[in-house]
Amino acid sequence: MCKDKEISFEKQQVNDTETHNYDVRKNKAQTSVAKGDHMEIKWVSLLFGDFPAYFNTISYRFRDDSEYSIYEKMKRKNSKKLSSILKDLGMKIIESPLWIFKSMKDAKANVQTVSPKAVLQFLKSFSSSSDEKCRIEQVNINVSKTCLKNVNWVNQILIYCLKDCSLTALNFENVPLLVSESHKIHEFADTNQMILTKKVDLLPISADKIVHLEQFYLLQSKVFEDFVKILRIENLSNLIVVNVPEDFRQGKIKIWNKEGPCLPNKKWIDSFWDFLSTCLVHIEKEFELNKIRTTKTDYEQGDYKKPVAQLCNTLVMYMGECSFLPVKYADNTCKLYPLNKGKQVLKVSKLNCLEQSALKQLNVPIFDDDDLIYPRREVSFPDNISKISIELLATVDSVQDTLDCLYFNRLKLNLEKTACTTMLHFFVRHYEILRKNTDCRKKLKCLPFFCGLADIFMTLSEEDVTVIVLPQGMPHDGLVKFGQNISTVFIKDNDIPLYFFEYLGCITQKATEIYINHILPKFIHMPAKAILQHLKFIKDIILPNLKYNSSKENCRKLSSLENLLQNIAFIPVRHGGLAKASDFFNPCREIFKIENQLCCLNELPPTPFDEEDWEEFLVHCGMKSDMTPDIFVNFAKRLEILSNAKNLSEIVKENSKLMVRILFDNSDLYENYLFLQRIANAKFLTPHEIQQDYRTLALKGNLRFERKSRLLCFRGSTLPKHEDLVWTELGIISKDITDNMRTADINVAVDRFGLLLIPPLSTVLDHTKNVCNALEDKIKDICTENSSIEITVTKMMSQIYTYLQKHACFDLKYIPFIFIKERKILLKPENVALDIREDEEMPPYLYKASTCFENFFPVFEGHGAAKYLTCNHLAHILSKIWKKSQHEILHQNDRSCIEKAIKILFTKLHSETVDAFSVPVLYLLSKSNSLVKSNELVLTDDRLIEDRIGNDMPDIEFLIEFDVLGMNIYDPLSVINKLPENHRPRLLSKVVLEQLDSECKTAIISSDYAKKLQTFLRSPSFFFGVCRLIRDELYQSGNSFSEEQAIGIQKRLQSVEIKCVEKLKTIMTFEGKVLPNTIKRKTVFSTIESDDNELTKVIIYFEANGTVNNSTWLKSLNVFLGKPLKDNHIHLLDILRFIKDPNGMERELDSLDICSSRDNRLTLRLFMPELGNVVPTDLHYLLDYSCTYIASEEYVAYEIFDHVIDEEYDFDTESEYILAKVIEINGRKDEYPIEDFWTISYLIDIGSGQRIPVEASKLYKFIKNRIVTGNKEVVNNAVVLNWNFDEIKNYITNVLRSAFERGNREFKRILKRLLLQYHPDKHLENKENFKELTLFIEFVIRELENRQSFDNEAMCMFDPNEVFPKSQFTINVYQLGEIHGVNRINCVSMEEQSGSNFNDFFGQLKLKGSQPEQAKIWFRQAEYDFQASTSNKSQQGAYNWACYKCHQSAEKALKALQFQIDADQVVQTHRLPALTSCINDPELSGLAFRLEGVTGNYFQMRYPDAVPSGDRMRVPSEVYNAAQAEEAIDLAEKILECVRSKIPNL
Repeated sequence: MCKDKEISFEKQQVNDTETHNYDVRKNKAQTSVAKGDHMEIKWVSLLFGDFPAYFNTISYRFRDDSEYSIYEKMKRKNSKKLSSILKDLGMKIIESPLWIFKSMKDAKANVQTVSPKAVLQFLKSFSSSSDEKCRIEQVNINVSKTCLKNVNWVNQILIYCLKDCSLTALNFENVPLLVSESHKIHEFADTNQMILTKKVDLLPISADKIVHLEQFYLLQSKVFEDFVKILRIENLSNLIVVNVPEDFRQGKIKIWNKEGPCLPNKKWIDSFWDFLSTCLVHIEKEFELNKIRTTKTDYEQGDYKKPVAQLCNTLVMYMGECSFLPVKYADNTCKLYPLNKGKQVLKVSKLNCLEQSALKQLNVPIFDDDDLIYPRREVSFPDNISKISIELLATVDSVQDTLDCLYFNRLKLNLEKTACTTMLHFFVRHYEILRKNTDCRKKLKCLPFFCGLADIFMTLSEEDVTVIVLPQGMPHDGLVKFGQNISTVFIKDNDIPLYFFEYLGCITQKATEIYINHILPKFIHMPAKAILQHLKFIKDIILPNLKYNSSKENCRKLSSLENLLQNIAFIPVRHGGLAKASDFFNPCREIFKIENQLCCLNELPPTPFDEEDWEEFLVHCGMKSDMTPDIFVNFAKRLEILSNAKNLSEIVKENSKLMVRILFDNSDLYENYLFLQRIANAKFLTPHEIQQDYRTLALKGNLRFERKSRLLCFRGSTLPKHEDLVWTELGIISKDITDNMRTADINVAVDRFGLLLIPPLSTVLDHTKNVCNALEDKIKDICTENSSIEITVTKMMSQIYTYLQKHACFDLKYIPFIFIKERKILLKPENVALDIREDEEMPPYLYKASTCFENFFPVFEGHGAAKYLTCNHLAHILSKIWKKSQHEILHQNDRSCIEKAIKILFTKLHSETVDAFSVPVLYLLSKSNSLVKSNELVLTDDRLIEDRIGNDMPDIEFLIEFDVLGMNIYDPLSVINKLPENHRPRLLSKVVLEQLDSECKTAIISSDYAKKLQTFLRSPSFFFGVCRLIRDELYQSGNSFSEEQAIGIQKRLQSVEIKCVEKLKTIMTFEGKVLPNTIKRKTVFSTIESDDNELTKVIIYFEANGTVNNSTWLKSLNVFLGKPLKDNHIHLLDILRFIKDPNGMERELDSLDICSSRDNRLTLRLFMPELGNVVPTDLHYLLDYSCTYIASEEYVAYEIFDHVIDEEYDFDTESEYILAKVIEINGRKDEYPIEDFWTISYLIDIGSGQRIPVEASKLYKFIKNRIVTGNKEVVNNAVVLNWNFDEIKNYITNVLRSAFERGNREFKRILKRLLLQYHPDKHLENKENFKELTLFIEFVIRELENRQSFDNEAMCMFDPNEVFPKSQFTINVYQLGEIHGVNRINCVSMEEQSGSNFNDFFGQLKLKGSQPEQAKIWFRQAEYDFQASTSNKSQQGAYNWACYKCHQSAEKALKALQFQIDADQVVQTHRLPALTSCINDPELSGLAFRLEGVTGNYFQMRYPDAVPSGDRMRVPSEVYNAAQAEEAIDLAEKILECVRSKIPNL
């Protein structure tokens, strides 16, 4: 280039102002190039390097280009603009004529022009470090912040570059000409593809990833396929996450604000569906291309879906949760549904139909395509939107889709009746299609198209709910609530075929079956307001139809219906709930009417059921109309309650009369036995009005009287005519009641209800006691105030006296029931005398009876009023005065009464017997001028005692002297003794007692004479001598001497003790206290004392140096024996001389001519076998000295002292044994060999509750004749063993060898028993052999004492002829055996002579004797049985039980008497006469015989097969009658009373 030729570049400057309107079709960019004030000039060499600038040929390229005709108008303008843009970007462009370029080119200069490739290459340099690079410093920033300024400039460059068709993607790579919708400049890069779409408004937040709309058409060239991608559904689903709120992407149905600024709004939804229509176009094109590429066969066999279905599947797959489905409702509410819930939305077709209209009325969500397709809106492909919506949504053309749409929207439907019915008919028409799919039935039941009873549509989908289709004509009242209560739904049929309901599982029955099967069984749940209509329907429609058409099926239904109505509650009650018809009373019956106040409102059917129209129906259903026994009893109680609340008002009285009339007009009531017992005690009878005078008496006398306002029952009540007798005690039936009762009615009431035709005696007595006790102190004042009351009282008492006279009653002994009319007072019989003088009256203690009641004097006398003045009356008077005085100073009047009473008392004692004086306490006047119990007073009878005690007399009350009372008595003691013993004053000699000084009791010494004397006094010889003396005296006076008396004397003699003291002194005592200065020395003193067991005994003390011949102790002995001797007691001194020779007593008594008897040996009978008693010496020979096993409960003799073993052997001393009984045994019989029976230990009872353990060697059995055991027998009162002698020797050896090892005393005891057991004198029939056995015993003793071995060989060494030395011990035993032998012979001889049996002793050991406790137990049960018999006496069909219980009562009472007399005589039988055979009582025997005659034998009262042959066709309940029961009760009661009198302390 020439130097002078300059190339100038005009620097252009671009305005800062940019347009922001990107629509290339509407806006044109305004660009201007500012001319600078100076230019940079650069000079370069053409010879060296590249030419740094480009010649501008842009305008030529625009001009020559015909391809882009769209830009024709801008060609020239754009060329300049582009040139300016490139210059701004830093591209050096030379603005010179083209010829310059050509010339330089021809000159082979390295020059170049502006071209698309050069521009692209220059733009890539923006990221290089060259100074000549493009001025775009960075990308991903707003284009306005770069040199490009705006999108229009970018597009200018891009358009220019695209003119070169040879360019590829590689040329554009990394070129910063890609503008996003956010106006950011980006490079073309295959690693960051951008979205190419016209719907840029779908993704406003993702504008950085979307190509700017002004570049949409430019970048559709294939050159840019690697840098941009067309927007598809898949891409949109990813970008939509950041562009649409999350709530619209969660599958929710959202309320849609079309016009709101937030997405998705109306504009956005329109754009979205327009986008879908565009997508469908692309899919259809691809579908057509695929169709062309494949053959028809391959296409048909291939899995090619229709374009619309393919689009919808893809849409639901990627964007199903997006709520982009516009929906509107009938109320114009707009919502967006998720795309995957399209089947829940209805697509409405242009051709309207009934179902489509119904669906609109139901407010089914409808696809809102009004905003998507309308004439004024430019839509690319409107038909495509329709295609997509039809595929995606539900239409009425598909019944399945319609059902699904309704099912999904079932909770939001507008349930319009016509619409629901239309849709239900729609489904009925398609029934055949629906029933092929099992899910359709479930969905149909969930649709609320079924018309309820209140025209409310409902579903049938609830589980466990029964659906019943009601037939027409059936009342619907309350069935909705009723169905809710019982989990049942009632619906109307609405002309829907029944088969369709059956298909849905509903119950379709007739009205009758519905009531029977479903409504009535659960009628309690029916609302109260609806009950009436249903009952009317049943009463007026169903029941008449069933009765009219009496087919077999209808009869069955009628029976079921009636049973239900009688057993269910169906009548509404006032307090809520339902009640059965049987819970109500018939309000049409007189007794049940509400006016009578016996029924409350709740017991009568409520309105309108109380009307006559309902009576027949309710009675048919069980309403109580007839008066049954239970209802009658119940109403009787109600009447009683009513009377308690309203007293005896008129309504109560009328009801009472009505009840009585009903009772006696209905024979079925009083023929019912169970009812009789209940009605007899029911209180429904109005009482009799007590007359005014009686009420006045009750008020004045504070008399308990509360029957004025109380109803009465039949039982225990009586008739008005008996008012005077029982008005305080017994209910008296009103005269109004009895006047309305016929005579037959009264008889029925008496026989069956317990009405008392005559008041019972006990009640009259109680009434009399109440009235008289209450008025005793007040009657005089009351009669004085009101004279009419005196007349009334006189009349009442006359009636009472008449009644008592008829019933011969005498139980008012202590009641003031005798009215003294002259004095107007009531007195007890004890204060009344019938025939006394006026001067004998002692007011207020004794009066004379009124003569106006003279006819009733026997009644007064029977109750204790004296016909004449008696000692009892006088004693009572004294007792009253004592109670009144209470030890205070006596009033003058009382003192006079006392003196008069005592004088008369002692005067009467001369004429009255002691037995007639029966008062419990007698008071007499003491010297201290006070009344004191007579038996506490003391009469001085012994002046010697008085002298001995001197002035030390105790402080006691003495009886007043008779002369003080003005009585001249010669012998006071004789007068006092005329008093009963319990009322006699004590004698001074009995009060002040002489006793042994306490020092003497501690100084008792041993005395042989005392022992001998005591033994003698206890001996049978002395006993027989005493008995002989007593018998002699009694015989002389004409009396007899009984065995019982002898036994008593023998017992007392056995308790006599003789004691010796060194110095004998006595003292005087009073009430156990020693009186001072009363000691006196004596030689003999006897006293009666009691031991620890409270048994009395006489003890005779004598001084050691004195003599016992003093007769004073014999007097004491005589007293102790019961004073049996009067004249002959002096002979006691004579028989004492025979203490050493008892047998001489009998000779002495013979010489004194004392009466004798052959039966003088009663020792065995007289000895009473009581535990602890000493066995008499005379009976020692009966002891069994053998040792065998002793059974439990067996009586034995227990050894206390053995004079032989204890080495005190003396003929004057005997061994002592007491009676005992075995309680327990230490071991069984089979555990011991017989020789070891000696070692068994026993627990024995020795009396007084003492039990001790002892060994067998100290126990002795008693020998019993006629008793034979396996190895022993009794021969002539001696025990022998049934062994041969070798066995006996072997037994003796083993026993002695064992005893020898157990000690000396045990050995001696066993040795003694063996020697006595085998003593020859006790075995006279075989004396020699038993003598040999005794020698053998001595042989064994010697061998054992020599410590030699003793075995069978040693036994053979025994020589019976050998003489064995005897010890003193064996000598004593032999002598004892001889004595026993003599006694045995004497007793055997005595048995033979007298016929007595010594075994009576053993019989008594087994006697049970009197057992009072058992007697009380048996009698108590007899009383219970008798009480039970009275409960059956009026019960129809139970008279046999009354007789049986009477028989049982009498049987147990008689056995109780047998136990009381002697338990051994108790007879085990049921025959009453046999039970009295051992009871010596003719009265009891007669009663028992009569009772057995009434009841028959023991079995026929209970068992049908025991009934007598003449009555075999009847059972016991039919055989016996009321008369027999009454007679049996009467006889049993008499037997019990008789037995009660014979058993004390019951």
